Amino acid sequence: MALAPVGGGGGVAEQGSFTVLGQNPTILVQGASQVVDAMTITVQDSTYGITFSFTIPRTEWAGEGTQAAATLYASWVQYIAARPGTVAVAYAAEVNAAGLLYDALIVTVGTPDGLNTANVTVPLAQANSTATFDALNAAEATLTATAALT
Repeated sequence: MALAPVGGGGGVAEQGSFTVLGQNPTILVQGASQVVDAMTITVQDSTYGITFSFTIPRTEWAGEGTQAAATLYASWVQYIAARPGTVAVAYAAEVNAAGLLYDALIVTVGTPDGLNTANVTVPLAQANSTATFDALNAAEATLTATAALT
């Protein structure tokens, strides 16, 4: 049972496929003694209705701008949501092993019948990485194997 689009399309963040809801100056703690000025941008994807935020250093934001950064992240979110095994995607601010906050997606994957699901936490900044898709595929494979035993 795949996540159903609410606004048509999917997989590529085209013009009008997301809305920037806001942007706020903040700080980004990158380590025990490293803090940089940053910008937190909140976006709503209009294909699947997913609202998420991401924080980038102010220098990165100044170089590429809000729309370019939002397009990149929205395309990653839409690509994950469009996967056949994805049943839900939610945003969360999580804490890593070093005690630092990071932006994350909680991706719920499931079996085609929708009876078995599992959550995979994906760092938003790595949402387009091979490791992310390996983790999602592994969760789906485990669910399928487990469902076959029952």
